Amino acid sequence: MYNRGFTLLELLITLVVIALLLTLGVPSFSSQIQNNRLKTVTLNLFETIALTRTKAVATNKRAIIKNAGKWEDGWEVFVDDNDNGLRDGDENLLLTGEKIQDIRIVANQPLKKYISFIGTGESRFVGKSNGG
Repeated sequence: MYNRGFTLLELLITLVVIALLLTLGVPSFSSQIQNNRLKTVTLNLFETIALTRTKAVATNKRAIIKNAGKWEDGWEVFVDDNDNGLRDGDENLLLTGEKIQDIRIVANQPLKKYISFIGTGESRFVGKSNGG
């Protein structure tokens, strides 16, 4: 009588090959996931900046994207009617960005707290319509 099946040695060799393939594949897969998360956050921030600029041009008023302490903590977009750089009670919140995990956003000094666009679509410091 002939039994069909695998021997213990064949099963062990198969398991070793699978373990080697997983050992080589998992680190590159996790770096791929991290790269995709970074691209997603970057595109989301760029889209929000473009929306802020578009809103400034459409309303012909200053529109601001302001972070919540740090850019990783999220942000909010609003039209700044009184040009003070703060979202007052009568100014509508257009969009909020969620807190970002495991990604760090580093901004230079002019972009450390906010990005502001005037009605012509140009970026300006708050309170200055002709410079900055």
